[in-house]
Amino acid sequence: MASFATESRARLGTAPRVSVVTPCLDAGRFLRETVGSVLSQTYRPLEYIVVDGGSTDDTVDILRGYGAALRLVSEPGQGQAAAVNSGWRLAGGEILGWLNADDVYSPETVARAVDHLLSHPDADGVYGGCDYVDAEGRVLCPYPAGPFDLREIVGSAMNPIPQPTVFLRRGLVERVGGLDESLHYALDLDYWIRIGVAGGRMDYIPRRQATLRLHAAAKSLRGLEHFASEFLAIYVQLFARPDLPEGLRRLRRRALSRARERAAQCLFWAGRFPEARRQAWRAWCSSPWRPQCLLPGLGAPGRWAWKLLRGNPFRLGLTET
Repeated sequence: MASFATESRARLGTAPRVSVVTPCLDAGRFLRETVGSVLSQTYRPLEYIVVDGGSTDDTVDILRGYGAALRLVSEPGQGQAAAVNSGWRLAGGEILGWLNADDVYSPETVARAVDHLLSHPDADGVYGGCDYVDAEGRVLCPYPAGPFDLREIVGSAMNPIPQPTVFLRRGLVERVGGLDESLHYALDLDYWIRIGVAGGRMDYIPRRQATLRLHAAAKSLRGLEHFASEFLAIYVQLFARPDLPEGLRRLRRRALSRARERAAQCLFWAGRFPEARRQAWRAWCSSPWRPQCLLPGLGAPGRWAWKLLRGNPFRLGLTET
């Protein structure tokens, strides 16, 4: 993976430059709101880089309409992780952000993040609260964000860090490296774990910093079953690391069970019932005191009953198709 080292850019007064990168592909429907939320930030100096992966809709025309207000980079064929990495390598900021092309910043997001990092010099990164919204921007529910606890993240296979709200010091990115370009769905969870293993400190601001949009064309909903294999790959690679602290290594049994349980849930809601049953069984074998591990093994009747009684947790307010 290419180095992220770069010459430090001059500061404007005492304010560090912030660089925000947006990876996009055929994102025209929501792109204007995303770009507008970045360009309307009250904080300066702010650099904005958009990396397009070869869009065939009106994405490029929309972006060109902003002129010099943003830097447009065309790199067809790249995945999301590669696009973010490319943008971060090109960026001149001392603080780096990443906002997907259908998500939106709150007006003071960048200013709050910088204020926190300036007043907490030991923090390597900062993130905040976030709401899930639908295609029309209506709030569905809060993202279950919370303080950064590496043991809890690894042991639960849950992600308490809403990616659109994250800002990282360049030094941390240089130390940890870029996003894993072999991942396309759980790349953020992998990165937060890698940051924690590297000793990075991530601070949590308990207030809304962004919205994360869920819509029918969203990659995370269209490719739900792909999360399963990536959850498992992340955990297999994690526990194969020779530098893994012993305290985390002791979590292996619990962590792999929870990763398999999460994989089973994704497969269950994607309708991949035989695979869901296999992962659910393996999760339960490692954690027999957790009978809920077996719920994703219920198959099509179980899915129908679960949706009727409680709804599909991966669809929130979206219409089922």
